Amino acid sequence: MGTTPPQKQKNRGVRRTLSILGRLFALLLPACGPREEVGYYPGGEVRYRAPLDAQGLYDGEVKTFHSNGAVKGVTPYRKSHVTGVAQRYYPSGQLESEEHFRNDKTFGLLRHYYPTGQLKYEAKLYGSVYADTAFLYHPNGELRQMIVYDGQGRKIDYGVWSPSGLRDRGYTRPLVLSDRDTIPEGQDYAFEVVLGNRRSDVVSVKILRPVAGIDSTKGMYARTRFLLRRPAPGPHVVTGVVRNKWARKGSDTVWTDRYDFRQTFWVHPASDAE
Repeated sequence: MGTTPPQKQKNRGVRRTLSILGRLFALLLPACGPREEVGYYPGGEVRYRAPLDAQGLYDGEVKTFHSNGAVKGVTPYRKSHVTGVAQRYYPSGQLESEEHFRNDKTFGLLRHYYPTGQLKYEAKLYGSVYADTAFLYHPNGELRQMIVYDGQGRKIDYGVWSPSGLRDRGYTRPLVLSDRDTIPEGQDYAFEVVLGNRRSDVVSVKILRPVAGIDSTKGMYARTRFLLRRPAPGPHVVTGVVRNKWARKGSDTVWTDRYDFRQTFWVHPASDAE
């Protein structure tokens, strides 16, 4: 068996060394600079591109794409957490939505658009709590729905309109508001009744059940507050009827609309707290 000449052995060693160095360089190169994670559709089109930091976490603008190559969404990441304004687009390139985030949670203004570019929905959302007033629009730009929220994110009033701008009374409903739906024994239970999308502010609550133990605000108001004095432990149901009196412009006839409501709550026995 012959021996390999020294020069050929040297050339093989050089090639082997270069090959090892090449593989090592390929491994070290991503760690020395920006890296990117790329996903593809079954047909080979790019589905998303995500910049990565040295630890392999999303850091920067993650872009998703429609199968036609148009940008579908742009989401800002900071150390793998969504922070900033996230945007989504229709396949046509028209903006579909924009939403403010802070540490993966919606925090601030939220807007949705129709494919035509017309504003569809606008609200302020902080985590899961809505604030101020939310607006929903018809495709022609007319206001469709307005929902008013209090500091706890509860609906305290709303209105509904048709595409022609007229109030749509088919969506008039009572809103029952309470601070808590579960209370400990010995405490009072308070709630309010508001008639949303009402014809007028002449609102009253009638036929309230149970009768005993409930203190009510007398008179006719857009909002009426009730207090159930120290209810017994266990489940409770409060029912009633909201009446809305109104008159057409220029008419002496007074009309009365009636709406039923139902509210449930639970009282924990004092022994449960011990």
